[in-house]
Amino acid sequence: MKKFIVFLPIIALLIVSCSKKRDQKKIIGSWEYQYFQHHEDNRAITWVFADDQTLTQYHIEDTNADTIVATYAIEKKFGDAHYVIIKGIDTDNDGKYQILKLNKKYLIMERVEQNGHTQGVFVRKEFIKKQ
Repeated sequence: MKKFIVFLPIIALLIVSCSKKRDQKKIIGSWEYQYFQHHEDNRAITWVFADDQTLTQYHIEDTNADTIVATYAIEKKFGDAHYVIIKGIDTDNDGKYQILKLNKKYLIMERVEQNGHTQGVFVRKEFIKKQ
């Protein structure tokens, strides 16, 4: 019984480490932001997550194009949800997001914290993986 109690924290640490790496691999790639309202102009936002923890945002609106390079980190605590922390895009997009769904096709997340604050920070972002 003592051996089991000794190995329990090690097993828990391995589980957390593996799930964090699995999310890191799943999020790598290009994700197209989904708008929930129709826009007359040709808007497109693409977030590209790289394996070196850089996030590049491509924002195209009509004939104007903007590129921003930021950083991200995956956070996972044992028994808690998975989060992605984004820094360096702008105040509208930076913050800590809870990952609600992440698979080969969809990335859905909600901002739960921004600059250490939790009130009034709610932003929901939905993406579809680009091929």
